[in-house]
Amino acid sequence: MTQAQRDLDPMWIKSFSEKTCPLCRDVGIMPAHYRHTTGWITLWLEHAQLFLSTEERYAAALRSWTYDRVVMGIADESYWGTISTAHQLSLWEEDLTYQEPGHSKSGHPALFRPSDVPRVFAAAAVPPRHIFARKFETSYECDAAIARALAPNRSFPSLVAGRMLARRHTHAV
Repeated sequence: MTQAQRDLDPMWIKSFSEKTCPLCRDVGIMPAHYRHTTGWITLWLEHAQLFLSTEERYAAALRSWTYDRVVMGIADESYWGTISTAHQLSLWEEDLTYQEPGHSKSGHPALFRPSDVPRVFAAAAVPPRHIFARKFETSYECDAAIARALAPNRSFPSLVAGRMLARRHTHAV
């Protein structure tokens, strides 16, 4: 169902208003504002500031959010897009990141290990080799492997952060 179809479907509108988010209307979130988006996002600074400044306003409404078979919207996959739309912020769905294929049953990537670094960095198509891994092995070896892969790329913000992370793991033993 497209957004335009949802906006005109009385059953969907009723389900969103009464079941999915019964308190949304009270804070100005209308059914037409609903957007199903990923939980993995990047915000512009202005958008992030807006979310922070309105967090308490929407907290109770979003806590009332429940799953409904008609809307089929999970709060963490809808919150950012819905609030952005309610505030008339632009949304882009650009995927600038290489992501490993997910597990056949869950869709979630497996644990990212040091041995994955050469293959994943080679597959990353967009400089400065943006990658997404859901779960990192928390070890000095993993941090060091990523830092070594990033070292030749001078556009990366700083390798110092990688060294600090590696030091933290070294001292945490």
